[in-house]
Amino acid sequence: MLPVSHFYGGVAAFNRGRFVQAARIWRQVVHPGWEFLAGYATLAELFAAGTIPSLRLGYATPCMNDLEAAIADPQRTSPDKIVAKLAKDPANLMMLLHVVFTRDPRDLPGVEKGRVTVLTALIAGGGEWGQRLARSLFDSASVPIEWKIAALEGMHRAGCVAPGEPVSMLVDGMPQDVELKRVEMILDLEPAMEQRHRAALALRDEGKLHEARRILEEFTQGDRLYAPGIVTYANVLRAQGELAGARRWLELLHDVSPNHPIVLCNLAGLCAQEGDIEGARQHLTAVDIDDLPEDVAEKVAEFTLSIDPLFLTDYAVERLQEDLRRQVDERPLMPHTLALRRALDQIPVEWLNAACGVHRVSPQARLRRDRAHQLAESLLAQPDAALQALARVDPDGRAQRLLRFLVEQGGYAKAGQVTRKFGSEEGDGYYWSEQPPVSPLGRLRMTCLAFVGRVPVDGRRVKVVAVPADLRAALVPVLAREPLIPKPV
Repeated sequence: MLPVSHFYGGVAAFNRGRFVQAARIWRQVVHPGWEFLAGYATLAELFAAGTIPSLRLGYATPCMNDLEAAIADPQRTSPDKIVAKLAKDPANLMMLLHVVFTRDPRDLPGVEKGRVTVLTALIAGGGEWGQRLARSLFDSASVPIEWKIAALEGMHRAGCVAPGEPVSMLVDGMPQDVELKRVEMILDLEPAMEQRHRAALALRDEGKLHEARRILEEFTQGDRLYAPGIVTYANVLRAQGELAGARRWLELLHDVSPNHPIVLCNLAGLCAQEGDIEGARQHLTAVDIDDLPEDVAEKVAEFTLSIDPLFLTDYAVERLQEDLRRQVDERPLMPHTLALRRALDQIPVEWLNAACGVHRVSPQARLRRDRAHQLAESLLAQPDAALQALARVDPDGRAQRLLRFLVEQGGYAKAGQVTRKFGSEEGDGYYWSEQPPVSPLGRLRMTCLAFVGRVPVDGRRVKVVAVPADLRAALVPVLAREPLIPKPV
């Protein structure tokens, strides 16, 4: 039998109220292009249970072109209007219902939030049928409270429920009147509330979560909600394992202030706690570190790293690596007496390993210090090979010209002078075994033919770039005999 015949047969049964029979007919179809019937079958069972109020289907299949046209310009069209337009076609309405009601335990929290948004819009833009759907959800013992609140919000948007008007619904299996009310969200510090907030923070830091929670609940009640206290309240809920409650409050704050870095970072932490790696990554990426004060930006980066290095935004990764490299640059260095072995002893093991790879040296020693000495012996004994290794990572010759410049300057130069002539190391990173540096100075440092540090001059610590004295002595005759530095094109 053709799949269209099953489709028509299921529609006929559905319109007669024989929902179970319709589901059975639709589940028989496994042909490509008719996958939507599996969703129809699942919904038919919900119609049979009374969760969704009945409607009459046509014999047309859902049209994706209608959906694409409806959301073509979401900036000018509200979700309610989009859904109202789609819901005029019963086939498209079925697909919207499938989005809302087909739940998977493996779904991430962001997916659930999307369902709630569609549900609110479906009721707000669904006319009389939408109102019947809302009342059906209110009376259901299996529908989560978040959906009932979303349905109530949809009725409010449709003009069917006013703020402060009680609506009866089942909450935890018991009938209860619920009403929408307008509240003020206080985003800035408010002295009296902040004093109570700090008292709660002190209790939390002492591990007295229950006592802290009693104070913090004050900020979630009444007509004035205190955002800083709500963030702490959500964190206490997280510590007590009440992740769903924490998400409700953090998403409320996110709706009010979608770009606030503290809210975004806390949502990222919550996502990480829930195992939603991608959700955490998205929230962290949305944090605009460039617009934050430096100390706050550092805290955000540290917090990001504390969650998991995999969550770091590209900017935070770059900033972290730049800071690690600058810490190396702060070490003392005496250019006139600097020996290669001593210089190699002071660089990070990550750089030592990268240099061994560039120079094709395979140290046999297990200890880091012994490997450094083995590399030093190789470079001092074979300066020609050392320059060839530099040429392999320096296709444009700029690092080689920098080396010649340093040798001609007596072995060292101020870092500012090097930067003006050859460019900065910005973006060179730190983990050179994985991502080699690209600047001329970075390439030269990776081959361990030059080092950066601070030298005392007139009471100041001046940053310099230096070629170790013993290595310089080995390189001078090679450079004099055969200039390996390519001329600029």
